Amino acid sequence: MDNTNDISSHALELGSVYIHPEYQKQGVAGNLVDRLINKMASLGIGEYYLDCGYATSQKYWKRVMGKPIKTIENYFGENESYMIWKKKIEQ
Repeated sequence: MDNTNDISSHALELGSVYIHPEYQKQGVAGNLVDRLINKMASLGIGEYYLDCGYATSQKYWKRVMGKPIKTIENYFGENESYMIWKKKIEQ
């Protein structure tokens, strides 16, 4: 992907976190992500990326992770952006 050439090809990606609508807004995604981050920290991994193309999920991740490092407008079609976050892991 030409638009992400500033991202390391060896980067660890936390991707595709989907929660069934019946279980959304109950802390499931946050719990899963916290567990994954703790595991990465125990393995000495210092950072990770998360990407998202769904507008509803992007709202959640912006609230949780802040501003993305990269937004590619109209990536999936008109008004359908692709966002990427990069986070350091506290050891």
